[in-house]
Amino acid sequence: MVKYAVFEHNVIIDGKKQITYGIKAEEIFGGKVHTVCEVYDVTPNRERAEYLCRECNENDLSPVHLRDVCEDFLYAES
Repeated sequence: MVKYAVFEHNVIIDGKKQITYGIKAEEIFGGKVHTVCEVYDVTPNRERAEYLCRECNENDLSPVHLRDVCEDFLYAES
């Protein structure tokens, strides 16, 4: 079973270090957690990233669709 999680990522924008948040898909194989897919720099807003993560988990999103869902999320926010 895939579970989605939010992670922090540091980026440099206009010479300044800023934190952005991404979403990653994880599965357990052989008792170990493996990252299946991850999308960096989805949003600078942790609450929005956590909302998207919850939606992915609640809707049992397949990892093959994560990038498209993140792109749709960003488009809807603009």
